[in-house]
Amino acid sequence: MFEFKGDDVINVHSDDYTPFVENAGSAIIIVGDDQPRQVHRAAEILKNRIRGRSGIEATLAEEWAGGDGDLTIIIGSVPGCERLGEMVKKHGIILPHLPDTARLHPEGYALRTLEDDGSRILLIAGTDERGTLYGAGTALRSMTYHKGGISVPNLDIVDKPAFWIRGGEASSTGPRSGAMELGRMRPQTEEEVQEAIEDLVLLGANIFQGRDDFVRSLGLMTYSGNCANALRGGFPVEWAATPSNSLHIKVNSYYRRSFVCPSIPEARDALLEHFEKTFSEMPPSDFFTTCSGDVAGCTCDKCMPWGDTFIRLIREMADILHRHQPESRLIATNQNLTNQGDQMILDYLNSEDPSWFYGLRYGPGGNEMSTYNRGPLNPVWFMYPGFGWVGNYLKYVHHQLPREVNVLLFSDITHWIRSQYGVERPDVAFAVVYNRRAWNARPRAYHAVASETFHYCIGDMYYSEGMHDDFNKWFWHRMLWNPHLTAEEITREYCRYWFGPDAEDDMASAIFVMEENMEKPAIGNPGIPRALDLLRMAGRKIPTNLRKGDYRWGIIMQKALLDRYIQLRLELGAEIKTKVGCVLKRAIASNNPRDLVIEAIKILEGHAETGEMRDLMKEIEELGEESNNKIGYREPSFFNVNEFDVAEIGWWIKMLKFAIETGGSDTIREAAKMVISYEDPGEGGFYERVGWPWEWVHLVEHQNIIGYFPFPGPARTHHYGMGYSWAGEDTRMTFLYEGLETGTDYIARVCTGFHCEGLEDVVGGEILQQLEANGKIAGDPFPLPLGEIRLFEFEIPGELITDGRLELVLRSASDEFPAVGLSGLWLMRRESMPWTTEKLDFV
Repeated sequence: MFEFKGDDVINVHSDDYTPFVENAGSAIIIVGDDQPRQVHRAAEILKNRIRGRSGIEATLAEEWAGGDGDLTIIIGSVPGCERLGEMVKKHGIILPHLPDTARLHPEGYALRTLEDDGSRILLIAGTDERGTLYGAGTALRSMTYHKGGISVPNLDIVDKPAFWIRGGEASSTGPRSGAMELGRMRPQTEEEVQEAIEDLVLLGANIFQGRDDFVRSLGLMTYSGNCANALRGGFPVEWAATPSNSLHIKVNSYYRRSFVCPSIPEARDALLEHFEKTFSEMPPSDFFTTCSGDVAGCTCDKCMPWGDTFIRLIREMADILHRHQPESRLIATNQNLTNQGDQMILDYLNSEDPSWFYGLRYGPGGNEMSTYNRGPLNPVWFMYPGFGWVGNYLKYVHHQLPREVNVLLFSDITHWIRSQYGVERPDVAFAVVYNRRAWNARPRAYHAVASETFHYCIGDMYYSEGMHDDFNKWFWHRMLWNPHLTAEEITREYCRYWFGPDAEDDMASAIFVMEENMEKPAIGNPGIPRALDLLRMAGRKIPTNLRKGDYRWGIIMQKALLDRYIQLRLELGAEIKTKVGCVLKRAIASNNPRDLVIEAIKILEGHAETGEMRDLMKEIEELGEESNNKIGYREPSFFNVNEFDVAEIGWWIKMLKFAIETGGSDTIREAAKMVISYEDPGEGGFYERVGWPWEWVHLVEHQNIIGYFPFPGPARTHHYGMGYSWAGEDTRMTFLYEGLETGTDYIARVCTGFHCEGLEDVVGGEILQQLEANGKIAGDPFPLPLGEIRLFEFEIPGELITDGRLELVLRSASDEFPAVGLSGLWLMRRESMPWTTEKLDFV
């Protein structure tokens, strides 16, 4: 088996831990007065981390007197420092360099333990200022921290980064996107934010967006950005852009107030003036990034395909940018484009000198092999798809771009579902409660993604929305530094550093088990209690000196505890529904079903949390208070976990109560049938959940971009998902059935309804849709309700089914806001229907 370490990377720190210094009670850090200020910052960070993690006395000094302290750490950048250069030469240390030349590799370092003049020395020698920072990070990760002492193994490491661009937004160190409000989190202090940024720098980060002064003080790069056709501050309504149909529907509530159509000459002139003002006033940055979508764009007839309009617009943007900031590099995403729009960008860049454009930033909604946040798939890339959907289209982009244009990644490492690389089939209960921003660690999944995408890029400015992806940021930075590391190596390194070597095994095992739990049904999954057991065992092994200052174990525990609470709630709900189902079957067969249904309702309403469930919630609350006090973060879903009817008990109660209150015996019996046989299409029938995250068989044409709208209150789990299409010229969804019984009458039942905050402001009226069966209108137009779920049934006469084939098309019947959407669809033989809505007016 070959092991690739890079051209000149040596790492002698192995699993065989040989101590160089054991439990040192003090350390002196030598940084010469001739070193740049960034190196002094690196020394200060090193001192603070050692002190904070062990409590030992760590001091800074400018001169090495020999024999000082239990451990002497000499840190510096070799170029321009004669004394450090002499020590490196004396001990035969070779810094990372380029092959067949004496030129040092940027951002590299050498790390060695050695004895000199009676002192035990840890030498950190950078090829430049940044290399010194990264060497300090490796030194810190190599140490073992005791209460009142540190241990250092024998080290001989020469290392350098594999990719040039490594970073993201500075604001990603704290909670965003509503998590702070939901979780009732305190604001983080500026000191806490800066310390979190430093932690990322120690892992190898070299570029950030935001907090430019602080980032520059560390000798790192910065980037800024703006959406290409964003013009905030007010403009004539007739300039407004037409919203892209690939955007989340909530975006439309502010879309027309923020974006203009660049095909309108006056609006384009205003955009160019806006660029002039922005670039003349903004601080210098190494990169300027702009996006084609999510959120940006215009889908009017003149702007489409938007990819062509976009690339020509940012060509003008580049001229203005480089006039004011000639050193800044322009990069742009390819998000939310049509396949034609993607190709037009590539064609344009190949038609002229592309030196104005530094790189294409490949991000969410930019993959023609994924439906996430973009238009239709491109079947071309599925013909001999290579390694698959993650990297095959990116490979094509890499080959088609001009040689001068680079690929940079814009990887979403923050959202665990409904995202660029999200879990495709999670348990719906977890998806509903946590939404997209729960704590998540996905080492094996992200290792696979990196292995498919890193081949084509020069680095990544990733996307993150807060602390819930703390592990993923660590993992991504380590992969950007060395893509040959395994998922296990990086995970163990994370656990050893934050939780100590004694807890390393249990913590790493828990992280891998919790990754698997995201992809499995909750009911009956032994991995959920297993993860909790592993975390409890690890918690007892974390030394107090690490536990007191760290919040990560407590945050991970909150997620594991809530996983277990949800599992118990689902299992309790399943047990209660089984019991109630027996009562309802008796009611269906009874001449007087009312009393039995009332009995069923009492059983449903009488269920309560178990003692174990209450204990879990209490522990989550306590740990949440602790982590919120420490860092301003807790698992926010603790506060809304019980708002969602994930066990469907509330929906059972609601339907049965409606029947009791509004109907006679026939209605009550039919409601009981519906409750216990809801998804049953009867003999010879078909049923499918249409929205995310379920697979479907008969849906052949739709637009499944988000397709997921969790809402509080009574619900069936399939109500949360929706397959839909909207804002197109011929907005429709198509279902195809074959092998039906010719001449047999069928009934089509649809479940429809949008739960989306702010949608009423966008729509401005009722949304109507129309069902067609083999080209014939079936029934009257019916609403796509807002804020509720409704069922509608339509007759499909057997005379329409002459060859066993049926095409059901759901079309928009609204001009103002064309949209169609379904959560579920039944196709049933009329004579075999287990239940019908004819007697259930309330559904």
